[in-house]
Amino acid sequence: MQLNDPAKLRVIHLPDLCKHKWNFCERAVSVICSRYSHVVATLVALAKNGKKDEHFDAECYLTRLTKPTNVCLLIIMSDIFSQLAALSDVL
Repeated sequence: MQLNDPAKLRVIHLPDLCKHKWNFCERAVSVICSRYSHVVATLVALAKNGKKDEHFDAECYLTRLTKPTNVCLLIIMSDIFSQLAALSDVL
């Protein structure tokens, strides 16, 4: 989806998560927040055209990701994590 968007200069991939390192969470939240429309479009495509297991997972993620409460939390977490990123790198 990102390749089809001329406004985005490069493709950004979701990083692997590491439960005990905040900067990994910060990067994942930042990518999802900055490419929210691409993530949603990808999930919609998988929900419509994916394999059976992809179809179900995509619908579940799409339902969670598009809830207004979760969108607000994503924005808030992105702001908080971005402010804590420098501290996390130092520690």
